[in-house]
Amino acid sequence: LIDEAHDEALEILVENADVLDALADKLLEVETVEGDLLAEVFAPIRKRPSRAVPVPAADDPAAVLSALRRRAPAAGNGHAGNGHHAPEAAAAPAAHDRP
Repeated sequence: LIDEAHDEALEILVENADVLDALADKLLEVETVEGDLLAEVFAPIRKRPSRAVPVPAADDPAAVLSALRRRAPAAGNGHAGNGHHAPEAAAAPAAHDRP
């Protein structure tokens, strides 16, 4: 879950690199960016659709379990579906993990 959030955050930063560059340029120019100026700089940000999921009432355990099961990752993607990673086969370290 954390890895997925990290990957999504990185994608968002890369997709909006031009906006971040514009912010850096504006900060070099005026040193402080806030309020209307910040809104102007961030206006071109490409927003993603909301991932909000309706949450059932906590007093209905069956509905809570059902909702959690629907959100569990599909089988075969490296997750056991119970919130824990499934054991993975030994693999060579990724290039960034090697000395």
